[in-house]
Amino acid sequence: MDDDGVEEADLAAENRALRARIEALQAQLESRSAHDRSREAFFLRVFEDAPIGLALVGLDERIAEANAALCDMLGYSREALLRLTVPDITHPDDADVEVEHKAGVQEGRGGAFQVEKRYVRADGGVLLGRLSVSTLFDDEGSPSYFVGQLEDVTRERAAEDGLRASEAMFRALVESTSELFVLISAEGSASFVSPAMTELLGWTPAERRGRPFEDLVHEEDREAFATQLERSRAEPGGALRALVRLVRKDGRAREFDVVGRNLEHLPGIEAVVMTLRDVTEQRRLQEHLAHAQRLDSIGRLAGGVAHDFNNMLSAILGFADFLAESIVEGRPQLDDVTEIREAALKARGLTQQLLAVGRRQAAAPRPTNVNRAIRDAAGLMRRVLGEDVELSLALEPGVGSVLIDPTHLEQVLLNLVTNARDAMQGPGRVQVRTRGRVPWPAGFSPDAAPGVQLTVEDSGHGMSADTLEHVFEPFYTTKAMGAGTGLGLATVYGVVQQAGGHVWAESEPGVGTSFHVLFHVAAEAPEVDEPEVAPATGATGTVLVVEDEPAIRRMVARALGNAGFEVLTATDARGALELAASCDTLDLVVTDVVMPGMGGLELVERLQAQLSRELAVVFMSGYARAAQGEIGGHAGFLAKPFTLDALLAKVRERLPREGE
Repeated sequence: MDDDGVEEADLAAENRALRARIEALQAQLESRSAHDRSREAFFLRVFEDAPIGLALVGLDERIAEANAALCDMLGYSREALLRLTVPDITHPDDADVEVEHKAGVQEGRGGAFQVEKRYVRADGGVLLGRLSVSTLFDDEGSPSYFVGQLEDVTRERAAEDGLRASEAMFRALVESTSELFVLISAEGSASFVSPAMTELLGWTPAERRGRPFEDLVHEEDREAFATQLERSRAEPGGALRALVRLVRKDGRAREFDVVGRNLEHLPGIEAVVMTLRDVTEQRRLQEHLAHAQRLDSIGRLAGGVAHDFNNMLSAILGFADFLAESIVEGRPQLDDVTEIREAALKARGLTQQLLAVGRRQAAAPRPTNVNRAIRDAAGLMRRVLGEDVELSLALEPGVGSVLIDPTHLEQVLLNLVTNARDAMQGPGRVQVRTRGRVPWPAGFSPDAAPGVQLTVEDSGHGMSADTLEHVFEPFYTTKAMGAGTGLGLATVYGVVQQAGGHVWAESEPGVGTSFHVLFHVAAEAPEVDEPEVAPATGATGTVLVVEDEPAIRRMVARALGNAGFEVLTATDARGALELAASCDTLDLVVTDVVMPGMGGLELVERLQAQLSRELAVVFMSGYARAAQGEIGGHAGFLAKPFTLDALLAKVRERLPREGE
């Protein structure tokens, strides 16, 4: 084959190879076009079906493309929206929100940004949107389009605003209320404390921030409170209930009733929420009430013992008098009887104290000028105190009078002064002072008029809180064995209570003690002369003696019989009524007040109804209330124990009056 033939064959081969390559390139191009079309269709589908608003915006702010979600969001058709610019649909007040960001993109200072702005819907409504913008660049790196993604956050923001408003309202309510709230975090610190709580405890929020709440709990209550708190944290919603003392900034403790619930599982709270109620005053009143009830119970017991003991003393005194009458003057046995009688009279003084403790001693209350009574008793108080103790009086002028038996007021003064003397055990000072128009403490009637306060203050060693708590209890004493009965202050308490007053003490170790007595004011009464006692005369008449205690009944009947009276005796009221029905004459009734079945008061009423006339009566009793309240102006009264002379004098006093 010549050279031309070879060259032609080579060209044909090259043509075939070139044609094959062209065909391959055409196939590859067609494949790429199909892939691009597929990708384009995919992205177009994503654009159209996206749940958030999407838009392609030119640098001139014209909307080049928008998806269905954006059209629905703004209320425009696609055709209408593509005729608008971004400023056309932007709320006028937010027109400048994107300006700085877009300028930065065009100047090469970034390609994406995010803002929140308001848009105006086709119907005029306002939509709050969160706009995320990215930038498309051309082959030369210059921005060509903005791609915007728009989320409707109108409801989200409204909910957040509502939540903020609700939180603000809740905070305003909590901060303005007087209720006490505390939120304790999982770490144990108080994440929130209501202003009322900080004000009550004296701490500022800054002073307590980050510090354990348990630091505020009284050390004696801390372990029990921590246990209750941990129990509430054992499960979501766990309850807490405790009575706990919290310590103020000034060191004083107040008591709170705490109710809480574990809300650590709730987002936004994540704490144990507690409400507290200050029960300091309530607990103090409850303790005072319990103390008063305890004293009342002891007083009732003491009064009952004194009543029974008075019956025995009445018999001892009476029969001792009989024995003395039978002994010739000068015989040594008469001295023995005198000793018996003196011992019984001393025992009578002790029973009077017991009756005072039980508020049952005989009393004749009347308006008594407090200042005058103190001045009258000043000499006696100085003798009680001795020369080493200085007594001073600070009496407010014109405090007025109180309703009390004057001897009982003197009894209160002497007992308080005696207690002050014993508290000092040597030289010291005692001041007695009065003050008028003093309000009554909590727990008394709010309508009660201000009273008169009597205070006895000493410069002694003072008392501990424990001693102060028991100071008015009968038989309680801090003195050495045999140095006191423990009835002095209990007597004061009983006398004051019987007079309708209030007594309390204030003391600290090393500071001294003040006893305060508060009385109701009484109207001044004119001075009344004591009635003259009728002189002893010859005894005549029939006397009915009614007494359930055999010894006293025999003693009274014997004394009256020896004095010349005709005496009838009965063991109870029923027997007395039967005797009176068969008796032609009955001049006087001597009866006990408290008897089984029917008491003396009812007996006298039945006798007077049965006989259709008034009767002269002498009542006997060891209880003061029988004389003070129940008997009233009825008749004579003999407080047990009494002597034979007192019995005969009272009987003779009653008989002449009935015969006038």
